[in-house]
Parts: sequence; structure tokens; C-alpha cells
Amino acid sequence: MYDEVINKICNIEHAVDTSLLTYGGINYWPVCRLRLWVHLIGMKINSDDHTADLRVPNIGPVFDDSGTANAFPVGNPDLGLLHTDRAAANALESTGGFSPDIIFFLRPEEYRDQVEERAFAKILDSVYERARDYKCLKLELANSRAMQINRRFPSVFVHPETMARRTRFDPQYDLVNFSSVLPMIDDLCGVSSITPESMLNDMDKIFYFARMFEVILLDLSPRSIFLSVYYHPTGLALMLAAHRLNIPTIDVQHGRLGPYHGLYTQMTAAPTNGYALLPDYIWCWGNKTKQDIEVDKNPECTRHGGIVGGNPWLDRWKTKHSKETLSEETRSLEARSEGQKKILVSLQPLEVPLPALVIEAMEASPSNWIWWIRVHPLRHNTVPEISKILSDKGVKNFEVRMATESPLFVLLKNCDHHVTAFSSVAIEALAFGKTTTLFSAISDQIFEDYVNRGLFSVATEPNDLIEQVAAALDGTMIRDDNPFINTSEGLAEKVFAHIMRESSDAPKSEGN
Repeated sequence: MYDEVINKICNIEHAVDTSLLTYGGINYWPVCRLRLWVHLIGMKINSDDHTADLRVPNIGPVFDDSGTANAFPVGNPDLGLLHTDRAAANALESTGGFSPDIIFFLRPEEYRDQVEERAFAKILDSVYERARDYKCLKLELANSRAMQINRRFPSVFVHPETMARRTRFDPQYDLVNFSSVLPMIDDLCGVSSITPESMLNDMDKIFYFARMFEVILLDLSPRSIFLSVYYHPTGLALMLAAHRLNIPTIDVQHGRLGPYHGLYTQMTAAPTNGYALLPDYIWCWGNKTKQDIEVDKNPECTRHGGIVGGNPWLDRWKTKHSKETLSEETRSLEARSEGQKKILVSLQPLEVPLPALVIEAMEASPSNWIWWIRVHPLRHNTVPEISKILSDKGVKNFEVRMATESPLFVLLKNCDHHVTAFSSVAIEALAFGKTTTLFSAISDQIFEDYVNRGLFSVATEPNDLIEQVAAALDGTMIRDDNPFINTSEGLAEKVFAHIMRESSDAPKSEGN
């Protein structure tokens, strides 16, 4: 499935000179790629007719409004930077934190785990704490609904309205040569959501935030910028601002990207000096991801390659997190599941995250099985709906809320088997010796190599799912002889050293 979508996108790149697609002198083809990828994958995944009573709201998290944020200005008063923790702000000031070596840019939805009873952004915070030899600064956009989250590592917040007062913005530019690519886009998407108006709106937002980020970056002068999941308007804007100032950018792998991913792989038309809207490097969990990113990239392109840094969150959990106090939810889940066979089900942000075949298998499964239903981190708000669907169907041997609130790696360590449609949690499960049963019709394409090696199995009917899980429960712990995640010591530190050398050698820019 993913390969079909990528091939369609690459066919456009072969038929049209995408280097001529510019807005204000910036190649906007990556934004077209993003929209095409999301649209075409969505058509594939949601093409089947689903029973209406199994659907849940497929929208992202909404944070409770905490009212006026209890924040105060920090750093250069002209930048409009805010902090919510005076002790942390003072420590940052005293250690030169406002002249950082590294900036970490995060979004509120990344705080979905707990460390020491405080919110922890597992991808970037685990990288942040490995950068102990460098001065680091965490930045987020100010958002009164999320600023009061009690973070394990506090952030500095950018107040856009304040920044806008001292920022010189661009005029609205034209989408140069969009007419050359629009017919092919329309052929792929039908009544397309990728219109001149939508593309202009995207580029206007990117340019708007990019100019604000330039002002901040010129003042803070970081040597590198880290983020995870760069492909959203503010992420793309940050990439553009950093590119203009010649500051290296690194996107940290957040899941199994796979050999076909519209935002990372098959960059066949990438210019020699790369796209201004894309990161310079992709931090990879292992060599397989690095190879997937680079194998079909334009060989003349010097940017957007992979660099292996491992999975610091996995490293952290194995060395530290398992020794920390478990949350009340996790302790309750363990008590609720004592003496039972525990099947972890990792859901995904789909209209029907829990299809009928899984529900029917749950209902017909042995009484000594319990199903831990883990809602996708960006759909925590749908826990009540998922619970109600299962209860209405008469299923009793399940737990949703406590499984969703518990750390993923605690679940993987303690479960007996893993089940999912095609979540990359299947890859992480292998690090704990657990196999996976896949229940999506497209999963054998996505995980073809793992299915062929006998690490994953595929079930498309309720009885098949029960049989596959039962067989796995009777088996032994497995070991992946070709692990996807490189767990060698010192990988993260090597990445930091490499990036810092690159930034030292790079000529500095004053923006434009």
C-alpha cells in the first residue's frame, strides 16, 4: 500500500520539474508531498465500509483550558519568551541557557508519558537528557491550555503575538508553476483537497512563523535544533528559519518510518543542497531506517540523510525507568490482570481503531485472557468511546483506561503477546522478546519482512486471531537476529558530537 502511494508521488516528480515550484524563492514541493501523502494514505486506510457503531471521533487531543497562564518573561525582553517555573528559569539563566548549544522544539501533544510523576515527552526529553555535555533549551509555542502541564524538564514558551510586533513579515507571494503539477494531483486525488488556495494558506503560515523563528534564532544563536515530527506548519517554518541561518536541524525518529514514507524516503527529486523545508538529518533508531531513507534519495543531495542514534527512550527505560515508582494506574492494572494471559492491543488514530474482528475475538477468547487496549497517544480523548463500544458489545475481559495511562514499555515487558493493525509498537515489542499478531488487511505489506521471518503473523478473521494469539502464548520468548533498533552504547553521544562538529565548520548567516 505505502509503496503504491510513494510510486504515484515519484511519478509526478519524474514527469514534472518540481524544482520550478517556488513560493518566495522557496521550493514548496515538500508541502505538496505532505498533502498528497496524507490524502492518498487516508483513502487507502479508510476505503472500507465500516459499521457506524464502531467509529470514534478521529480528532487530536484537546487540552483543558487552565485560564490565564501563570507565566513571566525571561531572557531578552524583546523576544517575548515566557516561563512558568521561576526556579527552573533562574537555573537556566545562571548556566547560560539563553545562549544554547542545542534547541529542542516540542509540541504539547508529545507529553504523553510520566517520569517521576511529571509529564515526559518520550522522544525528545529522552534525547534532551542525553545531551548533558551541552547547554540545552527547550522551546514551545505559548498555549494557555498546555503551558501549565507539570513537565519533567520545563520549557521556555514563545509568545507569537509579542514576537509579531518586532518581526518584518513577507508579502504574499505567488505559487510559481503550480499549474504544471495541479492536473496530475487532481488525477490522483479526484476532487482534490490540494488546491491553490490551500497551498497558499500553508505557505503563508510557514513564512509567517519562519520570520518569527529567525528573530529568536538570531538572538539565541544555537548550534543545532532538534525536533520530532517536523511536518506541520510550525515545524516546517522552523526548518526554513534554521536553513536561512545555516543552523543544522535534526528530526528524531518517532516510530517505524518503514521503507516507504512520503516525508522521509524516496526523495528522488531532492535538490543538490536539499529542500529548505526539510531537516538536515534524520536521527534513526538503527541502520535499517537509515538505509530506507537514503537508498532512493537523489544521490547528489547532500542533506536529509540518516544518522544512527538509537532509541534513547528505550535505553532510558531499560536502565532507569524500570526502577522508578509505578503509577497508581499501572499498579491497578497489574492487580486487575493477575493470573491472566495479557494481550496488549495497540490502537491507531483511525476512524475505526478497534474493528469487529478484534471485538469478536475478544468476546470469544478464553476466560483467563485479558486484553489491554492501549489507545493511540494522540487519541487519549477517545478512551470513553472505546470502553463504551466494548461494553455495549458485551465484552468483559478488557481494560482501556489503565492500559492507556500506563507506560508503553511497562506494558510490553509484562504482556504475553502484542496485537495491532500496523502500529510501529510491533517493532518495539521485539526488543522485549514479544511477537505480534497483525489484524489489518494491509499489515502484511507494511511488515512483509517480519511476517516472512516468522516474527509477526496475520489474522483476518476472529478465529484466526484467537488461534494466532494462542499459538504465541504457548511459545517462548523470541530474539530478533537483525534488530531494528540499535542498542549499542554511546550512539546518542556520537550524534551530538557529529552535529556539533558540522555546526562549527558551517559558515554563519545573518538571515535574509
